[in-house]
Amino acid sequence: MAHRETSRDEVIAALHANRGLIALAARDLGVSRQALYARIKRDPELLACIEHEREAIVDLAEQKLFEALDKGERWAVMLVLTRLGRHRGWADAPASGGPEGRVAKALEQASLDDLMLSLTTLNGQRR
Repeated sequence: MAHRETSRDEVIAALHANRGLIALAARDLGVSRQALYARIKRDPELLACIEHEREAIVDLAEQKLFEALDKGERWAVMLVLTRLGRHRGWADAPASGGPEGRVAKALEQASLDDLMLSLTTLNGQRR
């Protein structure tokens, strides 16, 4: 008995239901992951669906990050400062010592109140 080819709409629905995770969508469709990868590569609409689902995941992650920032979660504050605040002197711990290493170590040991006070002070000095 031949296996029925799934429609594009069925593939899109499976990708959407599984947030763009190809292995899970393939399982739901009853096809191999490799077969679904090959089909997606050949179909620009399916590629766009994957991109859309991945962007939705990033949107959700950003929303959760903002919620954590609003709550004053230290990990969220540090993530934003070390990723988006580099141009203001915030950075991840460097591989070697030196002044940057001391700053990174101080950041690791700082309380959230210390970090917020530092930000307030820095913002006041830059105006």
